[in-house]
Amino acid sequence: MGRGAAVSEDPLPGHSGRISTMYETIEPQVMTQRYERAHVWGIDCVERLTWRGWEPGGSYVRTVTLKNVGKKALKVKYRLPTTKYFEMEFPETMKIQPGLSATVDVTFRPIRFEQYDDFIEFKVAGCGSFQVKVSAVLPFISLKMPPTVDFGYGAVNELMTKDFSFVNDGDVAVAYKWAVDSPFVFSPLQGELQPGESAHVHAEFTPIDATVNVVNAVCALSDRSGHNLPERSYACAVTAVGKYPYVRFSEPEVDFGEVIVGRSVEQTVKLMNQSLVGTSYEVARGADDHDHVFRCTGKGGYLKQKSHEEFKVAFTPSMPGTFSSESFKVYTPGGNVASVKLTGTAVGPRVSLSQTTFQFGSVISGKSARRVLDIENHSDLPVHWQIDSECLGTFQLSKDRGILEPKFQGIPGKVQVVVTFAPIEPANYHKRIIVALRDHRPLAFDVVGTGYDDKRRPAPMRVSHVEEYRALCAAGLVTPGQPPSRSERSLFPNEIDAVKASAMTAQETFMAMFEPDPLVAVSLDKSQIDFGPTNRFKTPQSRTVTVTNDCKQKLTVFWGGQEPSEPNDTSLDAEAKRAAAAERNPFFVFPEQCDLRPGQSAEFRITFRPTKDKQHYARQLECFAYVKAMRSFRQVTETNFTPPWTSTVWAFGHTHGHSGAQLGFQPKCSFSARGSRLYFPPTVKGDFAFQTIALRNDGDTTVGFEFPAKSGPPGLEIDEETGHSSPFSCHPSKGSVPPKSFTLVTFRFDASDTEPHREQMHCVLNGLPERAITLDVRARGHTPRVTVGDANSFVFTPTCVGASATREIEMRNASRINVLYEWAIPERLANVLGVSPHAGLIRGDQTIKSTWTFRPNKSRKFGFTIPLVLRVPDSEVSDPGATGRREAFAGASTVEERVDVNIHAEGTSGSVAVRPENIDFGQSVVEQPVERTLELLNRSGGIVRYRLETVFDEGCTEFDADVKFDESVGQIPAKSSKQVRITYVGRCRGDVGFRIVCRVADPSRPSRRTTDENDEEDAPPSSHAIATADYPTLCVTDAACPGVAKPVLWKRLSINSLNAELARPPTAVEARLQASGGYDGSLASARSLQGLTSVALGLGVGLEGGEPTAVYLEICNTGALAAEWRLMTRDESEVDMENWVEIGEPDDEVTAHQRFVVENGIVEITPRLGTLQPGERQPLRVLYKHSHAGQHWLTALLHVKDGRDVRLELGGRTIGSKLRCLDISPANPSMASHTFAPVRIGDVEPPKQAIELRNPTGETVEWSVDLDPVRALRDANWGFDVLTCHNPTGLIPPHGTALLNWTFQPCEERTYECAVPLEICKRFPWETAETCILTLRGAGTLPKDRGGKPLEDETLAGDCDRGNWIGYRTVPSLPPAQEVVLSSGSCVFGAAPTLSVVRRIVTLRSSTDDREYEFEWDLGAFGQDAGGLEPGSSIAIEPMKGTVERGEEVFVKITYRAGPNPQIFDGEVRCVLTPPARTKEEIEEEERYLEQKANEPEYIAIDGPPEPSMPTKKELAGESEVWSSIASKDATLRKSVAHNHTTSSAAKFPHLEKLHDAAHERTLPKPRPPPEPITLHLTLEGRSVPQVAFREERGADAFDRFFIPDWRPDVNLDFVPARLDAEDMETIFQDMLHEMLSDPAVRRGMEDLADEVVPMYLAQRGGGAPRDFLPVVCSEGDDVGGDFAGYDDGVRVVDPERPEGAEQGVAEQGGAEQGVAAGSTRGSVPPSGAPSRAPSALGDAEDRALNALNAEDATRGDDDEYAFLDPLEVAKAQANPEFRALAEWAMEATLFNLVKELRAEEAAMARTSATSERWRAADPDDVGAGVVGGVGTGAGWASDGDE
Repeated sequence: MGRGAAVSEDPLPGHSGRISTMYETIEPQVMTQRYERAHVWGIDCVERLTWRGWEPGGSYVRTVTLKNVGKKALKVKYRLPTTKYFEMEFPETMKIQPGLSATVDVTFRPIRFEQYDDFIEFKVAGCGSFQVKVSAVLPFISLKMPPTVDFGYGAVNELMTKDFSFVNDGDVAVAYKWAVDSPFVFSPLQGELQPGESAHVHAEFTPIDATVNVVNAVCALSDRSGHNLPERSYACAVTAVGKYPYVRFSEPEVDFGEVIVGRSVEQTVKLMNQSLVGTSYEVARGADDHDHVFRCTGKGGYLKQKSHEEFKVAFTPSMPGTFSSESFKVYTPGGNVASVKLTGTAVGPRVSLSQTTFQFGSVISGKSARRVLDIENHSDLPVHWQIDSECLGTFQLSKDRGILEPKFQGIPGKVQVVVTFAPIEPANYHKRIIVALRDHRPLAFDVVGTGYDDKRRPAPMRVSHVEEYRALCAAGLVTPGQPPSRSERSLFPNEIDAVKASAMTAQETFMAMFEPDPLVAVSLDKSQIDFGPTNRFKTPQSRTVTVTNDCKQKLTVFWGGQEPSEPNDTSLDAEAKRAAAAERNPFFVFPEQCDLRPGQSAEFRITFRPTKDKQHYARQLECFAYVKAMRSFRQVTETNFTPPWTSTVWAFGHTHGHSGAQLGFQPKCSFSARGSRLYFPPTVKGDFAFQTIALRNDGDTTVGFEFPAKSGPPGLEIDEETGHSSPFSCHPSKGSVPPKSFTLVTFRFDASDTEPHREQMHCVLNGLPERAITLDVRARGHTPRVTVGDANSFVFTPTCVGASATREIEMRNASRINVLYEWAIPERLANVLGVSPHAGLIRGDQTIKSTWTFRPNKSRKFGFTIPLVLRVPDSEVSDPGATGRREAFAGASTVEERVDVNIHAEGTSGSVAVRPENIDFGQSVVEQPVERTLELLNRSGGIVRYRLETVFDEGCTEFDADVKFDESVGQIPAKSSKQVRITYVGRCRGDVGFRIVCRVADPSRPSRRTTDENDEEDAPPSSHAIATADYPTLCVTDAACPGVAKPVLWKRLSINSLNAELARPPTAVEARLQASGGYDGSLASARSLQGLTSVALGLGVGLEGGEPTAVYLEICNTGALAAEWRLMTRDESEVDMENWVEIGEPDDEVTAHQRFVVENGIVEITPRLGTLQPGERQPLRVLYKHSHAGQHWLTALLHVKDGRDVRLELGGRTIGSKLRCLDISPANPSMASHTFAPVRIGDVEPPKQAIELRNPTGETVEWSVDLDPVRALRDANWGFDVLTCHNPTGLIPPHGTALLNWTFQPCEERTYECAVPLEICKRFPWETAETCILTLRGAGTLPKDRGGKPLEDETLAGDCDRGNWIGYRTVPSLPPAQEVVLSSGSCVFGAAPTLSVVRRIVTLRSSTDDREYEFEWDLGAFGQDAGGLEPGSSIAIEPMKGTVERGEEVFVKITYRAGPNPQIFDGEVRCVLTPPARTKEEIEEEERYLEQKANEPEYIAIDGPPEPSMPTKKELAGESEVWSSIASKDATLRKSVAHNHTTSSAAKFPHLEKLHDAAHERTLPKPRPPPEPITLHLTLEGRSVPQVAFREERGADAFDRFFIPDWRPDVNLDFVPARLDAEDMETIFQDMLHEMLSDPAVRRGMEDLADEVVPMYLAQRGGGAPRDFLPVVCSEGDDVGGDFAGYDDGVRVVDPERPEGAEQGVAEQGGAEQGVAAGSTRGSVPPSGAPSRAPSALGDAEDRALNALNAEDATRGDDDEYAFLDPLEVAKAQANPEFRALAEWAMEATLFNLVKELRAEEAAMARTSATSERWRAADPDDVGAGVVGGVGTGAGWASDGDE
């Protein structure tokens, strides 16, 4: 039995039990029952008794304590619990005195493990009763933890932590596990707790943004006591608030003002945190590229909320004259960035010279004169100074360096330098001396003096002489050395002031130390000489300096700097003085003096003779030069006085031993730059900057120094390949530093780019690299970059019309250089946009604000592009000692840059609307009006006054078009609209866009309208309009002439020039003529034609009495407007003249000739006029009759209404039968020109280029070329053969051609032109020889890798270049003029490698069904013996002869085999077609037929209509059998009326029969004459290129496409058996194809066929494509698939069984040869019963071979199909040139035969399809007995195949 005190779960009386925190609201106390009892009844007791940890069968006692808390005694009695499990003593009344207690025991005896609940009721006498609950609970899991974990406020991205604890207030041990969502993190997340044990949790939270985060953290408890209690979870709310921190500096910008270099200024700034959260921060520089002049003490830390921290910022300038700007930024994890901008200007010390000129006057040689120079320091810091001159020279210095003390109490620091003039040689002396200053630009002063003696006295020289002469040279009036009298004008005062020493700019003084004086007449090849280490006991060393006279006067050159001494004085003092002088100046020059003629150079030897050991020597040797005529005052006047010049050479040497010797002391040298780092100021790209620092020697011994030409790795090796590639240089680059002294070194930076440059410049001390000191030099070039607003654009808020909007926009100089800016607002926008300030200076990295004002004048959206012009200021704007510009130094202006700033704004207002918003005027003729209507809608309630204006789009102006309104100003009533008619007139060709703006008048303010029509002012509504104006345009798209190839005809007629003229707009003269109707009332009058552009059209040469020359032209309307054209001859009247009108006599010979040509019909043009709609074509025929011998000219006008007027000069020549001439020019046979293809300069083997000579006569012509002009051209080009003629003489057969071969090899990049006479040789002495002038032109070009550019003049591309011909196409579009035509007028081989084989195919197509023709090709100039081609080249045509059947076509293969040498050829071959001669049998048959017809009876009429019959072939072809019977003499039965009447009465009047028969013969048509032979001309053009050049220009892939045979097989080998039947032949062909298709390369090549250009034969007619080009469509039920699935060409495929033995029968009848022929042409014309197949590239044999190959593959399975091949044998075969040539020959021949067979099958199917269609037309009721595949097979019908 256990006993224990009662457990109370209630809090203290009156407490609510809630735990509060500092962030929670305190709840008011609640009046509980226990609290009420205690205060009202005066008794205190627990609310509940609870038993835990009990077991069934046990006994557990708890005590209830009753306490009297009142002031009187209480009587209490209780009632027992109702259950028996809670036992108590017998209830008796208890009396409790005030302040005392009474106890009551309650015993709990459980019998089973379950929950027990009851209560005890206590009754207080006089008060009432209350209950105390008793319960025995089961073991349970419980956890006590805070309901809320609140982090409070935290900064974004800052870590927040919180610790809290929880207690296991349950009855069992538990294991806990926390689950909490992000972004909160708890640790530890799991553990175990015993009952009553507590644990601690560390919570972390990092807010990522400014949000309130509330999550529930759940703690899951599991039983660890073995009671198997269920798990329980407890949750608490975790809250946190993330806030962005806000830190800022107390001052956003700190300006240090001007700070002198060498001082450091500090200021204090505050970093303040004004937010509710603390934050950590980090301080960093705003940019990596900075001047290293600003420092900030703050690095980082933590800043509490509502607090601040102080920082110190310092400015330590190092570059005088530089404005520095840098930002320090404070970064917080929350993203807040605070920035403070530090600015400051570095200024250098102010130093001045007491005077800048010293006039010493005349001094006796050996004597001296002195002057004092004061150098004053007006600044507060000491300044290092050094004079760049020699102390012991002619102008001696008392000291050459020192430190200027700062000013004291306003008195500047001063140092005095005594300048002594001690001349040795009688002459005039002038020298400009530079004073270098640290952190200041150099200063300069001039010293002038005259030395003389008893023997020579020069004219006294003043400073004014020097200044005036230098001003003359600087102004370019004279060159150095010329006397002043040569000047063309006098000087201006400012020109003299500009050359004074006091006026030298910083650039000039700095450059004077690095570059020689440009106004000096002599030049030295060296500026310094280093003798290196030497020994005073050794032989003196010598160096040579070359002095050159650069002027046109004779000069005297001598060297000064020697101390004066008396050579005859032998006293001890004199000897001591001479020894001391030698000790101070150990350098001697020999010779001391020399005279130099103009342009002459002289060498002076400088000897180094040291007198002490362990000593450094450095001297400035002075070289004086003067015009020799100035040596005596007697020869000098004021007009010719020429001052002398001075040049210097620094000489160095030392006696410290050899270069590798270690000196006994360590040099104590250092640079004055802070941290040995030298920073150059920001420099403009292309300019330069300077910095001067001091090299200090703190030791007691002189130290020599040297800066190598280029710094390198340790060891100081100089890069020999790049040399002086460093952008840094210095002066002096070597010298010595005295002990306890310094040397000023000026560094220079050339900013050639914008990349940062950093270089370690090593200063070698005493010649020992290991004792070098390093200077870290950094610099960078910059370009002006200014950004405005956000990405150079900003937006105004919408603003009402009449109001204004203002906005401040930031302008930031993104570069580190100063930039001058200026806004270039267009004048038309002055009333709309305004900016202040308009211009100014913005320093590097500076941000300024500009105020913009927008005043809209219309309601619309505005988009402005305002240019901001940037300029780099001259160096005088800043301290002139920092940077300089080459342009300023050279006197050039600065360069401007432009930044376009886009401004977007919107003006709102307006009550007028414009409709439509877009207007399209369409296409119109230039100068012709087009009208449209515009509606103006007034939406307001009052009358609106409007004004319409036109504003053209960008790129269009008022000169392009005129826009007029029928009422541009008016009124619109309220709530109504108004129609306005707009008239548009285009003034030039092109598209024009413009806006029609409706400006509403505002009476409340005066009008600000300007005269500018483009000024956008008063009205928002507008409508955008577009219009296109053009001229009617014609173009010649095709030309044809029987017997002339198309390219030849194109050049003869000058069609390219004609098309070029027709494409241009009309000229002013043409427009004036069309407007006025021409002079003399006609556009074709002589005066009207005189001012027009002419084009010569050559009609060729013909024989007198021969057939007329018919030239056919096709003109096409290529424009968008209808073209009305007309052709008029010269002086032709535009109206029909009455018969009575007499035409006057011609006024001149030209008019008489023109009238003769017109009246005799020598040249006829039909049609003469027409109208073509866009895209339409019309043929035009020009007929030239050869009825009169001589040259004939006809001037015609091609007039296009509202378009061009072109004068056509039609010229031709008719010659007699005995005259011999050449036809080589468009219109004038005596003058011709030819342009060679461009040739690159340097081509070792330029190509031969051919010129075709045509013989139009019937006799052989012998010609010769006069090469005298060619030789003259060679002489003019330094003996170089630019032109070479390879066949200057030759013969041309009748009506033949010849090729005149030339080699054009230019030697310069220019155009060559040479007129070469071409003479026809005489056959007889009395014969007159005709000479033609052939003008040859050619252009020499440079290769692309050498800067070659494409030709700008297209006419220089060469006559063989067809790509520049306007409208030219090889395929004719005109209908054929002859019965047999070629598929193309030219055969283009293109560029091919030498020794390659190129093939092309053309077709001969017959369009007649009456007769066949026999053809034969004549190679003409391309024949083997003609010499037109290079040796080794050839043209072959296959077949050379044959027959063109009626309606058929013949494939002709043309093969070009290129020779070993390059060549360009362009000529023609002829194909002569003749009808076959009739045989004897045909003649006899015709005679029998005529006799039979004569014996037939004659009929008067035919009774009744003819019996119906099947349509004949002619009727099916669309012709009439009736007209054919009438036109045929053999078939006609027509009789004349007289003959019929007479025949009926022949028996009565027999004597008239013969007369009547003759009358009948006259009524019959004449028999058709036999056809004349047809000659077709085909132009061959191509070019062979050396193989190496071909590969370089076009690549290896293009080269590999050509076949270059090494061996050609003998095609005449008889390898076919004597007799082959069809089956054997098919097997052989199948095996051959199988072997060929087994090659993977062949398969890949055939797969690629579909990707190539459609072949020529496919373009002739639909179908016939190779496999993979077109699919196949089979009839229903046919099982044909593969590549031809889906193909439909309109023909149904018929596939009946083919009769067996058909092929074999053919083979047996025709023998072996016929069998082979039948096998090769079996598919050409299949009979009707033969199977008709879909188009195939290889025919039946290929299909069978492929099927067999597929069957073999199927039987092999996965085995290799080439396993039977020996790889070694395959490799040998592929490498064998004979095998390769044989394979190519077989493949080419096979493909050619396949193409022919394919075309034949197509033609047969096309004929069959056409026959079927015509039969259906003749039989609309479909009476045919059957149709198979669309071909009728009814009774009585026989196909062509059956016939």
